[in-house]
Amino acid sequence: MELLKEGFVAMISHDLRTPLTAIAISIELAIQGGSGPLTVESANAGADKEDVKEELAVREELEVAHRNLNRLIALINDLLDFEKNAVRNLGGNQSRMLA
Repeated sequence: MELLKEGFVAMISHDLRTPLTAIAISIELAIQGGSGPLTVESANAGADKEDVKEELAVREELEVAHRNLNRLIALINDLLDFEKNAVRNLGGNQSRMLA
């Protein structure tokens, strides 16, 4: 049973947290304009009002996605921290039992 639990924690760490972090970074770069402007300033560059509205809508959706990804990453980190603490506490209990 313990091996299943360790495998699950490793899967969460590698198969979930790593890709979520990469996605979060990509979204953050897009919000910051790494893929071109997503701000009102683009209106000053000659974009029409409809284009600006679309860009702002995309930016808002990206910001929501970024917040949600950060929540998921935080939950995964909490789960991993919980597991680390459980292992530490188990180790301490085992040494007391042997004494």
